[in-house]
Amino acid sequence: MNLKASRRTIHPSLHRLLIGGLIVLLAGVMVAESWQLVASRRALNAGDRDLAQRKREWKRLSALDLAPPAGQSADIDNELAEAEETLAALQAESGDRGRGGARPEGAVGVAGPRSDASEDVAELIRGLHDQARRLGVNVRSDEQFGLDAIKEETSRPGMAASVPRQIEATNSILQSLFVARPAQLVSVQRVRPRELNNRATAVRRRSATAASGAGDPFDADPRLSVREPGLIETTMVRLVFVGRTGTLRHFLNSIQTGDHLMVVDEIRVEPADALHDSHRGGPAGPEPVALLVTAARSRFTVTIESCEIAALTPAAGKTLLERQQTVAAAGCPRWPEPAAQGRGRGWIYDVFTPPSVFLDRQSGAIAAVPADEAPPADSDVKTPDLQLLQVRRGVFRLQLAGYARGRDGLRGIFVDTVTGETVIGRAGDHLARHKILLEQLLLSRSGAREGQRAAAGEPVATAMLMDESTGEEIALTTRGPCLAGPLLALFGSHTTPALRRELKEGDAVECEGVRCQVLRIEMEPPLAVVESLTPGTIDAARQILIPQRLPSTRSIP
Repeated sequence: MNLKASRRTIHPSLHRLLIGGLIVLLAGVMVAESWQLVASRRALNAGDRDLAQRKREWKRLSALDLAPPAGQSADIDNELAEAEETLAALQAESGDRGRGGARPEGAVGVAGPRSDASEDVAELIRGLHDQARRLGVNVRSDEQFGLDAIKEETSRPGMAASVPRQIEATNSILQSLFVARPAQLVSVQRVRPRELNNRATAVRRRSATAASGAGDPFDADPRLSVREPGLIETTMVRLVFVGRTGTLRHFLNSIQTGDHLMVVDEIRVEPADALHDSHRGGPAGPEPVALLVTAARSRFTVTIESCEIAALTPAAGKTLLERQQTVAAAGCPRWPEPAAQGRGRGWIYDVFTPPSVFLDRQSGAIAAVPADEAPPADSDVKTPDLQLLQVRRGVFRLQLAGYARGRDGLRGIFVDTVTGETVIGRAGDHLARHKILLEQLLLSRSGAREGQRAAAGEPVATAMLMDESTGEEIALTTRGPCLAGPLLALFGSHTTPALRRELKEGDAVECEGVRCQVLRIEMEPPLAVVESLTPGTIDAARQILIPQRLPSTRSIP
């Protein structure tokens, strides 16, 4: 009985002893892990401080006027890269994901994205050259479109993540520019990345590209930028191109319709063409028709930022979305096309581009041709030998052939000069088929001249019409045909003497295997704008022709 009692007394003591030992063992393990975690934290903080110190040193070196030697610059780059890798390793080891423990895609030591980015950029550059060639945009054969430094930037620590955004923004801006079809793309520059502070590299790049004229990355004025760190990240691109005001207007309007938020920071304009005669059809000198003003081109420098808004809180994101929807509903403001002045349809003055103005020295009449119809001042495209011989007015589409009296008043008898159809109408009738309002119809013997029917006592019928197509008032009489119709231009050719064609605006004629279409005809001074399109080509050449006298030319009766 005593033995059993002693067994019951010893057993609980052993149990408590085992539990206490386990607790001490677990406490020791936790203390060891805590010391290890503290050591990792201290190493992480020390690495962070060391990296910050090295960045400050690098910033001070970059601010010096003299670039550091190439060897020292390379050593600093290597040390900075090693510090980045050490910090990333410490973050991964300590499990601190909130401080960016995952290595960014394309960073140093990660294979794949860098080579892929280089291949994508090379393919993009080839595609941009092909597109420029198809649209007739003059681009240097060695133009890199501001993307030549992408490979170097991708290899820089902390820059690989922004490279795709910069490539996409540059491509989007160039696509909008090519659609506007400038005459020449001079250069494309991207802003110098903030992380790229190696002045020695910049000096080497400038010396390497000086011969080819390629644009270096430029340093942006921070006062022009809309960038807000942590909220709005931007890619700034500077374009230099040659064109007319319509090119700039089309470009600025087109960037509003893209998928990217674009901000125009700056526009600079300067003349690109010398002022000289640009018309065809006669030698320079005291010719009957002189060119006073030519539709010269401009050299535009446009700085644009492609903006990307960072992640926002749900409330802020909702507010921003509501504002965007409000702006979209209101419509984006667009730069409208210029309107013609009151003195005529050709008098269209764009902001930086005037029309071509011609003077008839004999009559003193002045005519204008808008810039979008005039050929470039330095155009060397071969055009067919088409000569303008004469410009005259054609007959109006309705002619008053007679009249008839009736119980309901005086009626006019008209003839359609195109179809030969007879049309009868009274004052106040609306001839909808012919787009004419018959305002008045009357008989009169006044104003008769000798040799006409009125001189024998026969009354002359007069019809006052309103041409709804042009808004002009036309007077038709039974005295003779009314020459108030469209302008007609007689064309000939030195190389094809048998060619004699009288054309109105919109008509075309073939000369030397080239289709020539008449875009514009002016009476005073007489001139014609002709567009020539060679089979198998896309771009057409334009000429402004003034009257020329060919050896076998006869006047049109």
